[in-house]
Amino acid sequence: MAFARAFVLAAAAVLSAGCGKAAPAPGGPVRITLWHTQTLRVAASLEDAVAAFHRVEPGVRIELVYGGDYTQLFQKVRSGLEGGKPPDMAVAYESMAIEYFDRGALRSLDDLVSDPTDGLTPADRADFFPGLLERGRLPSAGGKMLTFPFTKSVLVLYANLDLLKASGFDTPPRTWEELLRQGEAISKARGRPCFPFSGDASTLHGMLLACGGGIANGDESRALYDTPAGRKAFGILRALKEKGVLFRVTPKTEEDIQAFARGAAAFIVRSSVARGNLEEAIRDRPAWTIAAFPSAEGCPGATILYGGNLCIFKSTPSREKAAWKFLKFFSSTAQTAAWSERTGYLPVRASALREAAYEKFLEAHPRNRVPVDSLAFARPEPSAKGWQAVRGRLEDAVARLLGGGDPVEAILSDLQREADRALAKARGVVAP
Repeated sequence: MAFARAFVLAAAAVLSAGCGKAAPAPGGPVRITLWHTQTLRVAASLEDAVAAFHRVEPGVRIELVYGGDYTQLFQKVRSGLEGGKPPDMAVAYESMAIEYFDRGALRSLDDLVSDPTDGLTPADRADFFPGLLERGRLPSAGGKMLTFPFTKSVLVLYANLDLLKASGFDTPPRTWEELLRQGEAISKARGRPCFPFSGDASTLHGMLLACGGGIANGDESRALYDTPAGRKAFGILRALKEKGVLFRVTPKTEEDIQAFARGAAAFIVRSSVARGNLEEAIRDRPAWTIAAFPSAEGCPGATILYGGNLCIFKSTPSREKAAWKFLKFFSSTAQTAAWSERTGYLPVRASALREAAYEKFLEAHPRNRVPVDSLAFARPEPSAKGWQAVRGRLEDAVARLLGGGDPVEAILSDLQREADRALAKARGVVAP
């Protein structure tokens, strides 16, 4: 299979670059675990990547363990820590990693990254796209690097070109106001809403940025929801609902992807990694494309950079070193290019864009360049302790916004108060 061959070639490229093939460890390989969130097609790609790593490092064996979605995995890791049996590596958002760090469970990556023999060279570090490495360096952990780039993606807009063309539109919307106009025309022509929307927190954070606002203050101790940008974002969503453009789908499902695949949706907002699922479900009928996440009129482009990182838990020097070898391998130029081509996640290194196979892939599928180009204006979500709880408050507020007639101002005021209380509680502060 072509994709499987890509991982074989990636492993070969790492070897030819001088990484060297390690001899099996005396007494057998070092066995470590990696708890993750991937399913189906991407899980198979991860298995292939681990198999490629085993060919490079026969002295290490990684057991992949599916831990559910991010919330379920977070709970599973906490249970593992309480029971004294954490994984060796786990996928984590920064807001999860800081909780693990506070329990004394995480291994700092600073000395591994800077190791003169097995670390990253200055050229390696400069090759990572801006901000990806530094994102793992958490201020609330004293600036220690606790996580390493793994599955990075950006929020984008997927558009059904056939539905747009049938209503007289040549290109996908560039702004939310344009999406409202196009969506209203398409929905009226078809007699039903055309924009499935789950109301997840990351999409709302993207809208805040795209409306010219922010998500949190400088030290991430307060949310920035009850702001002009928040009122604009919530106002756009309510208008989309009231004008018959938006319809709710169940959060944490693929109902929106399924609607898009069968031609019942003109637009969906999703991570760039949804590309692979859509390609399998749609092929090219109906015609579709990927567009940059819309901004509000008069506001610069903005989107969310998200996706989990990997962290290493404290164990033994040999297991920690084995885990670092995988992180280094997975981020290598050939490997990150092969991973991006197969899954829709973004490569983490700029040099991946110069890989011959990846260049050909982007030339053959130009819509897949949009997520890469979006890295230039992508921004991460907050990482401070307590933001996992805030995400739930935000999603509840969106459900209230789209499910009733309460004033936007009242919803945002309540949301701001609840979010700040959750953040204060996480810091051990009594909020008013």
